[in-house]
Amino acid sequence: MTKGSTSLRLKSIRAEEKACRIAWSRSRGAELGAHVHHNAAFEQLSDPYQDRMDYILAFKPERERALRLRLFRPVPSAALTPELRVIQRKIQALERKITAVVDQPFWISGVKFEDLCDRLRTIRSEMSASALSLPVREYHDRFCALGARCPWNGRSIFPDDYKLGNV
Repeated sequence: MTKGSTSLRLKSIRAEEKACRIAWSRSRGAELGAHVHHNAAFEQLSDPYQDRMDYILAFKPERERALRLRLFRPVPSAALTPELRVIQRKIQALERKITAVVDQPFWISGVKFEDLCDRLRTIRSEMSASALSLPVREYHDRFCALGARCPWNGRSIFPDDYKLGNV
């Protein structure tokens, strides 16, 4: 998907935050989010959505916050394809294993924490890739808050030629 130079009118950070919180609160139990991070269309949540929002508000550059909050939305569980459900179960199983060994030394668990984290990153990438192997434009446009107007170019929500116009 190639985007031309375009401009997007965003609300204030506070207004985008409020809209984001409302969207997530209405979608209880959603485990897949649109644009959890700038470089993926969809991802499995690794933490509660509130934590991600708090992180965006505290640590991301101010000029990025409104857009990140506008795009960070839940994807209904019913929207998951069978392939994505399988990957989702792999992620959940690996997260349980990580939780079980996180405070144990290697010689007790027999598993290196770093290895588990690497496997988790790989599986999350697999989920993003699987989501993209779907009719991605249709899937993205249906579940992204901005649909076809979204600045995501297949690699990032911050393409070089995209102008952010905060109101």
